[in-house]
Amino acid sequence: MTTDVTSTDSRSSNQTNFEIPPDFIIGVICFYSPLIIATLLSNSLVLLAVYREKNLRKRSNVFIVSLSVADFLTGLVGVPTAIVGRLIQNHVTCFTATRMVFFTAAFTFSAVSLFQLLAITVERYLAIVTPLVYHKNMTPQRYFYIITTVWILGIVFGIIPNIGSGNPNESVCVMDYKISHAVRIFMLIFAIFIPVVLSAMGLMYFHIFRTARSQANRIAALRRALFRKDDNQTDEQSAQMKATTTTAIILGGFAACWMPMSLKFFIEASLELDPYAILLLQTILEFPAYANSVMNPLIYSYRSAEFRTACCRMLAPLKLCKRNKVEQTPVLPFSACSVTLQDNCVSDDVIVS
Repeated sequence: MTTDVTSTDSRSSNQTNFEIPPDFIIGVICFYSPLIIATLLSNSLVLLAVYREKNLRKRSNVFIVSLSVADFLTGLVGVPTAIVGRLIQNHVTCFTATRMVFFTAAFTFSAVSLFQLLAITVERYLAIVTPLVYHKNMTPQRYFYIITTVWILGIVFGIIPNIGSGNPNESVCVMDYKISHAVRIFMLIFAIFIPVVLSAMGLMYFHIFRTARSQANRIAALRRALFRKDDNQTDEQSAQMKATTTTAIILGGFAACWMPMSLKFFIEASLELDPYAILLLQTILEFPAYANSVMNPLIYSYRSAEFRTACCRMLAPLKLCKRNKVEQTPVLPFSACSVTLQDNCVSDDVIVS
């Protein structure tokens, strides 16, 4: 399944080609195939649930849909092309001029997921810490601008590794291949960037949970003073905190899955390893990062009764779910929403019949 690669320059022609054993290729395909299938099925279920269920078409799920689209594309395009670029050796996959193209999709959708989690963190921060101005600041138009920015940044990050990859005629499928300084710098930046951003989001969630209790009491007092009635503030704040906790769990899962990838970049950029050792390292440490695309839909289904109900309704012919009746939260226009419970609200022109 592998082919020898002849470099176009005289220096490369004297180098020993690095060939991947066919058994290793078959093993990787068998290892990653279930992951790809699970990624496509789980995220398709989430997207189909939002499409079919009116009660799920609310603004708190806009970022979830965007994240699920990125995860779906990771399984559909990102992982398969990365596997092809990693395992198949020919004149296209082995030369630096074209090799990074096979990893662009994986880099792009991974960056989109990271920036999407950052956007969700900021949105949750506004929802909990500044609930009285949350409705004013987070309009449907602003959601659209944020998601558009997230995807543009993801595409930019996906393209960056293709710049400055070294001599375009140099083959990477040789035993003594050395990565270029530009690629090495990119790896170090990415290795540092992931934990720094995750740490910043973690601190933000710490601040959210720390101030949520006192903020809830102040909002309750303000509502009683303004409206002179005792609303069920506990239920409202509980709904906000449940959404925040869910996104915090998603962030924790992302960190657990992507820290090995950060370690991989650091090792590749810092150490000189045997090509076979690098290949094994890449195969093992990249798997958790790609598996994160399966984890997110599982978290939605576990944490959200509405997502569970919608998914079970679609899977009813397979009889995989118990028939438990779950009360669904109605989707309301802004005019009918309370000040603090905004997650189930959309503007009147966004609600689709």
